[in-house]
Amino acid sequence: MNKNKLYVGLFVGGMILLSLVVALIMTKNYHQDDSKVRYQLTKDYKDFKDKDYSVDLIKGKNLYIQLCSQCHKEDGNGGMKGAKLNQNSILNHNQNITQILIKGKKAMPSYRMVKHEDLANIANYLREFAPTKDNKGEITILDIITSKVEALQFKELKLKK
Repeated sequence: MNKNKLYVGLFVGGMILLSLVVALIMTKNYHQDDSKVRYQLTKDYKDFKDKDYSVDLIKGKNLYIQLCSQCHKEDGNGGMKGAKLNQNSILNHNQNITQILIKGKKAMPSYRMVKHEDLANIANYLREFAPTKDNKGEITILDIITSKVEALQFKELKLKK
């Protein structure tokens, strides 16, 4: 009976120790990743700064259908999983669109790993669902990169009404 308690105790102690080691490794890598990501985003910003960009709404729509329509439906009227986008006032502001795409919201995952150009095309397509277009101009690749940098700094969404 004492042998069983010893084995169980050793097993539990080993699992706790292993969990702590994994947690320390993950914490260390998390902080390193932020600086590497920030460095890459800064480099990307400089690379895209002088390049011409034109919105491709057809590509944006195709990406929306591929990535978003499962939850939000192709017509933007939402479903059991996703919020209604059609005529949703949250889409009136470019900053809201980019923040939600990059950070996610509630059950919606973050899409920050999607290429900058693709996110810009999706974001501009999403503007088509907005009830009014109070936002100034199109959403550019530089807007997407800036929002990705802000997402590293601020963990909470700061949406405009």
